[in-house]
Amino acid sequence: MDSKITKKRLYDFLQYEWLKIIGTIAAAIFILYVVFTTLGGEMKKLDAGGRYYLNYAYGLDDCSSEMSSLVSSALSYGVDYTSVYRFTSDGYSEEQLNAYSKTGELDAVIFDDVALSEDEKYKEVTRFAYAVDKYNIWDFESLYNSAKTYAESFLKEETTELKEENISDEAIEKSFERRLKRNGKYKSAKKRAEGLSLEKQRIIKLFSSVNDLERLLTEHREIFREYRKYTALYALGDVSKEDYEKETPKLYGVDLSKLTVSEGKTSIDRYSKLPGKTTAEGTALTIFDMSYFQQEDEYESLNVLSALVRKTTDFLD
Repeated sequence: MDSKITKKRLYDFLQYEWLKIIGTIAAAIFILYVVFTTLGGEMKKLDAGGRYYLNYAYGLDDCSSEMSSLVSSALSYGVDYTSVYRFTSDGYSEEQLNAYSKTGELDAVIFDDVALSEDEKYKEVTRFAYAVDKYNIWDFESLYNSAKTYAESFLKEETTELKEENISDEAIEKSFERRLKRNGKYKSAKKRAEGLSLEKQRIIKLFSSVNDLERLLTEHREIFREYRKYTALYALGDVSKEDYEKETPKLYGVDLSKLTVSEGKTSIDRYSKLPGKTTAEGTALTIFDMSYFQQEDEYESLNVLSALVRKTTDFLD
């Protein structure tokens, strides 16, 4: 066999090796993409610090500055990045909702809830209704039950009330280890002790927010926007009568105009309104079900809701 290294052979070898390198890099990028898009929510929430996204859908005024301040102060220690953003065009808004719903980058969205047509047939076709029909949005009673079940996992045995004195330290430690065991921020004994304290504060805040939601559902039910899923799509002819009739009315949103300002409180129109309006009439807050991506951090939106209600009303005083 002729083993002499010629210029041609060297060229062919380098070409082949270069192709292998490119192929390896491409494969690595693809694997990382799959990991981050399928498990990205869990990874970013538990390891690198949580991220929270509240968006204003197209058609609303830009109240993101006021809302951003409220959101940042309402969230627990596990969230170190917040994004409060307004979609700037109708078509782009739809594209973003589609994309973000697939990557776990939607926690809460405020939609306008005004009929898109004056035709009586389409009176319930609003951006809020269309979103409920298209996306995985919590109804607030199911959200309450889910959050309560999670919160109860932190109770001492034979206790049932969501109160600070009933918190199990063992459950806190297990949760801390599970959530943050790979986070280098809490490696030292001192930092670990600080982390355990912060984790307990997270659960105390969760208890408060779950109790707040229970009060709102029982004492101020009028603030919630009841809607029968698929009403809009049925009116548009996009779902069958059979599928529509399987659904029952549920509380899919918070009608922000019902957060009537009390003495000494901030007007809700600082946080949500339509262009040219001085009230929050025609706007609704929704909470997206992103539990597939973030699991334990799914209930941070309850902290935001509690903060918003307390800031604008005396309902929870």
